[in-house]
Parts: sequence; C-alpha cells; structure tokens
Amino acid sequence: MNIAKTNALKGIVEDVLGVDPCMKSRKVMYIQARAICYAIMRKEMNLTYQFIGSQFNMNHATVMASLDNFQDEVEVDVSFRHNYRKILKVWKSESQEYIELDPVYLKKTVNNLVKSNKLLTLEVEHLQTTVKNIKEKINV
Repeated sequence: MNIAKTNALKGIVEDVLGVDPCMKSRKVMYIQARAICYAIMRKEMNLTYQFIGSQFNMNHATVMASLDNFQDEVEVDVSFRHNYRKILKVWKSESQEYIELDPVYLKKTVNNLVKSNKLLTLEVEHLQTTVKNIKEKINV
C-alpha cells in the first residue's frame, strides 16, 4: 500500500529527532516521534488508524488516542511544534519521491503514450506532405 512512504517518513523523523519512532519505549522523545508520524500519516497520507498502527505494531486505538492529544501538544510544547513543522516541511519536499507505482496504471499510461505518439507521427507526415505540395506549387 504506502509502505515506501511510511518507511521514508520514519526515516525523516529518525534523522531529525535522532530517535527511531518504531522503538517500543515510553520515553517522551519516542512518544513524540510516533505522534508526529501518526499525524503526518493521517493528515497528509490519509491512512487509516489501523494501517498506521500496523506500521508501529500498535493498536489502532493507540493511534487514535495519540492523535486526540496531538493538537494540544503542538499548541503547548514549543519544541514539539518546532520539530513537527520541521519534519512536515522535509516530508512535503521529499514525499513525491516515494510514490508507489501501480503496474496496471503504468501499462495504461504507456499504451496511451504509444497511441499519442502514433497520432503525432501521422500528423507530422501529413504536415510534411502539405509542405512538399506547397513547395512544388511555388516552384512550378
């Protein structure tokens, strides 16, 4: 599904915060790292609570509870807000690199491009013939 994107986000969070958000720990830094991941996965990637939880070996209810407290934490904790904004900025600038491609979609796109190419080739040939005819009329 969105495994590449979620793994990329976890990597960004680990790079910025210096902690692995997947590590089972109740220390504040780990809880905040997971909360940032949950928020971005939910708000930016529109992932389900269950899928998000599965990425951290957590229950969906744990994700929901974390997200319920997230906005309050952002408003109160300046450091947390700064880290969240920094990670979100990096994520938005890099997230397009992690698009998972659907083989069916790719095949349809290639087929459409082949058809367009054939039509353009025919159009070019028609224009070349038209130009040739015009040149012949001018030279006569």
